[in-house]
Amino acid sequence: NLSVTATQRLLETMRELKSRGVAQIIISHRLTDIFEVGDRVMVLKRGQNVGERSIRGTTEHDVLQLIVAGTPKGDHAEEQSAGAGA
Repeated sequence: NLSVTATQRLLETMRELKSRGVAQIIISHRLTDIFEVGDRVMVLKRGQNVGERSIRGTTEHDVLQLIVAGTPKGDHAEEQSAGAGA
């Protein structure tokens, strides 16, 4: 974990790079930081994309719902076929 000071410096650097048009990928569970410097957010579960949103068009609550309830596309199909055979 980064200290508060180190986190602030990192976010400042990321904002500067963003202002120059530099693309960045942030892997973090700290939604506040992601919403502070990001343009888009993608939620992965087991390496699969369960949702992607524009920061402008979503809230931290929406992202938390994806984290908690999101199902990778392959998992949903497996659950349906397992239920059909029961």
